[in-house]
Amino acid sequence: MREFFPRSFWGHNLFDDQTGDFDNSGVTVYEKENAIVIEASFPGVAPDDVEITSNEGWLLMRGERKEITEDKQKKFYKKSSGFYSYRVPIPKEAETSTPPKATYKNGVMKIQFQKKKGKESTKIDFKVEE
Repeated sequence: MREFFPRSFWGHNLFDDQTGDFDNSGVTVYEKENAIVIEASFPGVAPDDVEITSNEGWLLMRGERKEITEDKQKKFYKKSSGFYSYRVPIPKEAETSTPPKATYKNGVMKIQFQKKKGKESTKIDFKVEE
């Protein structure tokens, strides 16, 4: 069966978008001191063609690239498009009661959730017994 599908499909369930496997998907999730950051790539997508929604602990980001090239002198017309869709679980450490800060620059959507206020970790000292 593997010979019928490209290598990029191996090890992935094509019908389940909840795998959490973001390798090579265009999504990066990382933690800063006071924030959880989710970045998604939308190369060639205009800001007006990007949509972000959240629902029941999931962040859904969609974008569509549309390009039309026409050269009447060469009698050339080209139409191309691409669709990007990312479904990312919102980390439990993210504060969801306030809206996140979202910015879009050079085809990258950056969404920052504030971290939930919680108890600080306490360092525990120990003694070595012989």
